[in-house]
Amino acid sequence: MKWFTTLITSVFLVIIGCTPTMTMTYRYNIGLANVERPANARVQYGDIQLVRVQSGDTVKYHFEDSLLSVFWMPTDDQVYFWLNNKSQHTLKLIWDETAFVYPSGVSARVMHEGVKYNDRNNSQPPTIIPKDGSLFDCLNPTDRVFFGYKSYVLYDGYEWQTAPYLCPSDVGKDFRIVLPLQVEGVTNEYTFQFHVNSVDSLLK
Repeated sequence: MKWFTTLITSVFLVIIGCTPTMTMTYRYNIGLANVERPANARVQYGDIQLVRVQSGDTVKYHFEDSLLSVFWMPTDDQVYFWLNNKSQHTLKLIWDETAFVYPSGVSARVMHEGVKYNDRNNSQPPTIIPKDGSLFDCLNPTDRVFFGYKSYVLYDGYEWQTAPYLCPSDVGKDFRIVLPLQVEGVTNEYTFQFHVNSVDSLLK
């Protein structure tokens, strides 16, 4: 009987060891509430349009003036965007001056696609968007990036990870993304204000 008991115990431990740990995650309903521009940009680039666009389960928010058009797609740990330069001049996105402002008002540096996690706090060269050109990219606050332990079904180890930039208590509050865009040597700060409408909890 002893060998049988040992076998049952071993099988039980294997089953337990191969069962993924269930963790609570959150999916946020986020809307683009407002866009602020400098006074000279309001005069030079005219009125703005803010539109909510839904395709299936995907929700995007569209902003447009005569200088640029941008679609925003926020997720729980990154914010994706597709920016189109509508002008007849080169547009420069200055990453070192770009900021993510939490609902608490605390400002953080951001990193974007192509930047190595190790280099997240180093100077990041600006992105050049030619006239009639476009940029698809994503950004996240650098203080939400960390090197930590993670366990999968067949893997345990340390790796770079990104943590969510929101928490359930942020529902009803706003966060902002400041994009400094330079055209003809003049920098215009576009501040995109997002509202956290609601949150759903999920197990995975």
